[in-house]
Amino acid sequence: MRISSALYQAGGNFARGTKFSVLLATPSRISTIYSKYYDVLCKSTGVPTITHTPIEVKIKGQNIKIPGRTQQDQTIQLTFYLDENTDLRSMMQNWIYQIDNYNPVNTNSGEGSITTNDGLYGEITLKIKDFNENFDVKTYVFHDVYPVNIENVNYGAEDKDTVLEQPVTFAFSWYETY
Repeated sequence: MRISSALYQAGGNFARGTKFSVLLATPSRISTIYSKYYDVLCKSTGVPTITHTPIEVKIKGQNIKIPGRTQQDQTIQLTFYLDENTDLRSMMQNWIYQIDNYNPVNTNSGEGSITTNDGLYGEITLKIKDFNENFDVKTYVFHDVYPVNIENVNYGAEDKDTVLEQPVTFAFSWYETY
């Protein structure tokens, strides 16, 4: 008996790594050139790591661990399948260049300048699907998203029947879970 059949007979309520979809909302500066929303073909992604580091306190000669600090990784990596024209890569490149080349906005005080990233943040929605992909069982919405690393794409004669993949790492400010 296949394991998927056994899991389905057991109730079908186990998470599957292949049952997800990704929606990418681009920022206003990018969506004037490209589409505002991309229902992207994503090979892989994940939910960021959360770690808790306890604090060791020495009491009467013994080290006691007490709750300390919780930290969360503020990046998410998505690996996209590239379209034939590599438009997705072009859009990501344009987005990361826009972040790098924004113009400072001068303050009225004359004591310096402040910079703004207005219009450079996007949003990523990761939807986890049920076994039959009829409905979303969990949704993660990542806010204030922007690319921080666009990895290389390899071309080679040995890859003639391979779909090209584009790994991109995004930074985000926070996320919500529904």
